[in-house]
Amino acid sequence: MLNLSTRIKTFRRLRKLGGIATAVKMTMLHAAGISKIVEIELDNKRLFVRSASPDVGVACLNLLDEFEPLRRLLPPDYAGIIVDAGGYIGTAAMKFAEMYPQARIAVVEPSSIN
Repeated sequence: MLNLSTRIKTFRRLRKLGGIATAVKMTMLHAAGISKIVEIELDNKRLFVRSASPDVGVACLNLLDEFEPLRRLLPPDYAGIIVDAGGYIGTAAMKFAEMYPQARIAVVEPSSIN
């Protein structure tokens, strides 16, 4: 179970990326312990997440500014390969593709659950 500070941060990120309705919906499902796959839209990206899991928090971090330091390492026109080892639900790869549209993104996720 997430502590209150983490819940508040996740709610704020959800509200910023997906709007108040998405933030309330996901927060209520998580708080109630209801585990189901939910379709949501964050940052104009359609995602399927598990309500009683870290999926939403991870997606919010990935789609906001978690990878901003990478912009200082690679030029915007980078056309090489980016490997996302441990791709989880794919939101990091989505962000990489947005940041580096000419790059090829390879995602490896060993867990079939994700």
